[in-house]
Amino acid sequence: MALQKPKREGRKKYYCSVNGTDFQFSSIVALAHNSLIGETMNPIHYLIAFALSHAVAQVESRGNACAYNKAEDAAGCMQIRPIMVAEAQRLGLNFTLDDRWDCEKSKALFVAIQIVKGRTEPEAMARCWNGGPRGMQKESTLHYWEAVKKANK
Repeated sequence: MALQKPKREGRKKYYCSVNGTDFQFSSIVALAHNSLIGETMNPIHYLIAFALSHAVAQVESRGNACAYNKAEDAAGCMQIRPIMVAEAQRLGLNFTLDDRWDCEKSKALFVAIQIVKGRTEPEAMARCWNGGPRGMQKESTLHYWEAVKKANK
């Protein structure tokens, strides 16, 4: 599938062409895509990660952009720690510590990380967000996955 760079038309309306067919995406997906130009992937994975990002934000912080966990230095609606920001930058993604306080950018980071890491299944996306690269092997992330599924209903 050919995925072209999203173009902005009007307020928060982004369009992306897939094999000549235009689709409207949220600005979150467009932000993630702009960080991933040149990545080869199936556009449906953007949509899966995008849909899941809302449920993850609910589990992490009830969607609160001002949420802060002092013990972990986790900030924003996605409770992003500095180690995740460093990993994003290592991967070439344009994300800063201050961006953690912006829900749209934080969700875009979630989407971009899933694509870069090649995660295509919602369970792997959620459990690895919670438990790190080996999140799928950790029993402790099973409860988190159940909470994400519940928040997604």
